[in-house]
Parts: sequence; structure tokens; C-alpha cells
Amino acid sequence: MKTDLPQFATLDEAIAYFQDDPDVSQKYGVMVCYVGDRFTCLMGTAMAEDNYTRGPIEAVVEKFLTEIGAPGDIDDATLNCGAEMTGLMYDVLAEHGIDVEFVYDEF
Repeated sequence: MKTDLPQFATLDEAIAYFQDDPDVSQKYGVMVCYVGDRFTCLMGTAMAEDNYTRGPIEAVVEKFLTEIGAPGDIDDATLNCGAEMTGLMYDVLAEHGIDVEFVYDEF
């Protein structure tokens, strides 16, 4: 596999590299690399997820529900739908050889 992306044998190696990189924000940082033969996206925390994956999904859902005048609690529906759609997206990506991993569970 020829690529300019960093390549690591294990997820632990990739995480250590992420944590040692002074140019990567530990909270909002995102690094794409290969772990073994799998394309992998490392996100520092769920704050990166809010910026790059789940947040944009929720914005679209909220806009749609607001525009159609959906009854009920739009904020609650937006959060639940965003969580489900993000989880499904990660599952589909994993089935196609792309992993999304978080470096920190909390910060």
C-alpha cells in the first residue's frame, strides 16, 4: 500500500503518535492514517465528532424538522436521530474497511 498517510501496525501505535504530535489538538484533533491495512480516522474526543460528523448530521436533521413543522420536541428528536445516524454511518464505514476511533473517552 503506497500512501503519504502515516502507517501503523497497531491502534495503540497510532494513538501514541496522535498524542505525541504537538500540531494536533488533543480535544479537536483528527488524524487519518492506516492501522494495519485499514484506513482509520482518529478523533481526539467527541468534540471533534461534534465538529466533523455528528454535529453536521444534527444540523441537517434540525433544519429539516423545523422546515416541515414537525410536531413534538425537535431538539430531542434531533439529538436521537443524530446519534442513530452517526452510529449507523460508523458501522457502514467499518464494513467498507474504514474505522473511526476516539483517542480519549473523556477529557
